[in-house]
Amino acid sequence: MDYSGYQRFTLPRLYKALDTLTEAEHPGLRARIEARIRELESNEPKLEGIRGWLIPVAGWLVITPFRLGRILYGTYFDLLWDGSWQALMTPGSSGYDPATAHFFVSEVGLLLGLAVADLLLAFLFFTRRRVFPRWFIAISVASLLLLASDVWIVRPLFQRLPALSPIIMRELAYDLVRCLAGIPYVLRSRRVRQTFTR
Repeated sequence: MDYSGYQRFTLPRLYKALDTLTEAEHPGLRARIEARIRELESNEPKLEGIRGWLIPVAGWLVITPFRLGRILYGTYFDLLWDGSWQALMTPGSSGYDPATAHFFVSEVGLLLGLAVADLLLAFLFFTRRRVFPRWFIAISVASLLLLASDVWIVRPLFQRLPALSPIIMRELAYDLVRCLAGIPYVLRSRRVRQTFTR
């Protein structure tokens, strides 16, 4: 690599130069490049803080537990109050089916678990923890995979389940958008790197 014009290098190129540069081949050049990096970094605008594209991310994190609560309410509230839940869960009753009962219990547990995970994620976000981007990616992907498997793998196995609610399909679409838009932003954003440092 030719380092003669390092003064004109961009920051990413300077970082790459540091990785490939040896002191034996170019004595004193490493120190000059490091000084140039510090100079460019000091001139860069600070992008820390919950501004810009982090505002929609904050909105996602605030409303997601409420949306999951709406799914629980929209899907299971009627079952609880019309007696269907008790009939479904009571062995020996005419509506009892062990597989469907286990499915309902696991789905309610899954939705509650996702709501708790999103509350944890909101805590990491608003306290600007360094681990936020990794947790955001993990929880976003897990939520998408779990809801997709619920819709296309698990539900078709049970004929006695109620029809798939439009609320769950909207949640699935929301999770897909969150993965496709949010994950690349969290991975590549300079504001994210400068904000989540604690």
